[in-house]
Amino acid sequence: MADVKISELTALTSPDGAEELVVNDSGTTKKITITNATSASLPKAGGTMTGDTGHADNVKAKFGAGDDLQIYHDGGHSRIKDVGTGNLVLAASTSVNIDGNNGTNIAHFYESGVSRFYGNVGVGVTPEASYAGRPTLRIGAGLTIGGYGSGNPSHHWINANAYQAASDATEKYIGADQASQLKQTNGAFTFNVAPNGTADAAISWANAMTINNAGIVTKPLQPAFSAGRGAGNVAVNTVYVCETVRFNIGSHYNNSNGRFTAPVSGRYHINVNLMCNDITQNNKHWNLRINGSEYQRAYSTNGGAYHQRWNWNGVISLQANDYVDIFSNNVVLYGGNALYSDFSGYLLG
Repeated sequence: MADVKISELTALTSPDGAEELVVNDSGTTKKITITNATSASLPKAGGTMTGDTGHADNVKAKFGAGDDLQIYHDGGHSRIKDVGTGNLVLAASTSVNIDGNNGTNIAHFYESGVSRFYGNVGVGVTPEASYAGRPTLRIGAGLTIGGYGSGNPSHHWINANAYQAASDATEKYIGADQASQLKQTNGAFTFNVAPNGTADAAISWANAMTINNAGIVTKPLQPAFSAGRGAGNVAVNTVYVCETVRFNIGSHYNNSNGRFTAPVSGRYHINVNLMCNDITQNNKHWNLRINGSEYQRAYSTNGGAYHQRWNWNGVISLQANDYVDIFSNNVVLYGGNALYSDFSGYLLG
């Protein structure tokens, strides 16, 4: 638009409602009209922004009479800062989501349903729909720990659904992966504890403790054995070796030297049932030994018939690598048939 002199302006006859600048030209009132002046600015009483605004680092958008709420970028971090009274409240009709700038989930808070924190391990709390008012804690993608609420305050439950192997739809792991401590398989729970007390991928699930869906506890690594002798009599002052092994979980009974060696410290139940082949004289006995020293004596003060059976069973305390064996002492022990003898034991705990 070309320059216009004041003398060339149109004389003002009556206001037309536009934004006008009024000037006096040698006694004649004239106007300058400012087109779209109202729509190009916001009144102090409020209005609608139709474009972006830019704020340099540390330039704050402030709200409240005392600058109570501040939004700004400090050059390193973006900040929403509440410095006033009261709480910082985030309100939404259904959910509040916190996502990364690449769209990944960080945390989702729902008005109803499960609220979740995402990452390697997450935690969420939700009321359980099928039990009104029952608090529920969810860890990861689906380990759920809950209680039955005020109606049954002493009852709680755990549901494992945290990790599921893609290759096996029946297995669910509590934790990040298959090195976790607890697995659920078709209603049975298997506990897998590494020697250092943490989950260890090198520990085989086949070696873990399992509680099946019938409530039966199995411990594949729990040492247990049963053996008998069918290879002839054992002379006095001789270790009684049972060469016939019925079962030997953990392979801790040695049928070459007759020793059961404790793999871990604990209390063990031991049972010995033997037939004697020479008790015609008094004061005959055989010994249960620990590390070669007499621990318990099976004793007969009176002579009697051949093939008399003597039994001892009880609970003994063993340290790791202690061994137990049977020593004939001063009596001949029968061993012609494994059905007539039993040396057995297992770890109680």
